[in-house]
Amino acid sequence: MKSLIVSLLMLLAGSTAATAQHTVESIRKLYGEVQEGIRHMMNDEMPAEYYNLHVKQNLPGTGPHDVNIYMYYDEKPGQEEDVIYPEHYLQFATTKYNFAARQYYEEYLYDAKGQLMFAYSRYISEDIDNVYELRLWFDGKRLLRAMAKENTSDDWEHPVFKDVYTGINLPEKFQEKSESLKDGAQQILDTFNGINKFPF
Repeated sequence: MKSLIVSLLMLLAGSTAATAQHTVESIRKLYGEVQEGIRHMMNDEMPAEYYNLHVKQNLPGTGPHDVNIYMYYDEKPGQEEDVIYPEHYLQFATTKYNFAARQYYEEYLYDAKGQLMFAYSRYISEDIDNVYELRLWFDGKRLLRAMAKENTSDDWEHPVFKDVYTGINLPEKFQEKSESLKDGAQQILDTFNGINKFPF
């Protein structure tokens, strides 16, 4: 009986590992590879392939509003090598925007299925309390890890961050931003898919 229980536990552990697509470590590795590819692209060491959406508008109450989104893509896996126009998927996106004097910066890393794997934000809290950084790692819809940092300097232009949270049960203080990042990731993905269907 004891050996049967051990065998069942090992089988369960194996099936759980088999269903896990992403880990924090694998996401960090892919993030590094993507960043290296973008550096080569921006230094003209390889052909540039990205979409850039730039929006400028004047909003009531907050004045000039500037949004700059970069969407970097890759070829969908499993396609024939001799395809002239291979299908693409959104792999990485950055967005930089402002509301009045407050500046925001976000990053999103996606897998080939369009699922968000990683999100990052540097932002000023809505109550103008402080500058924060929030990092989120995902396996599908499951949060693998969250990491939050807070500015310890009086200089918001050049913040000095310290860790204030690491774990999977995100404190209430960061939950609204977490939901905002997930919504933003979907909006950028929808925008990419719309552009990607355009018959260039």
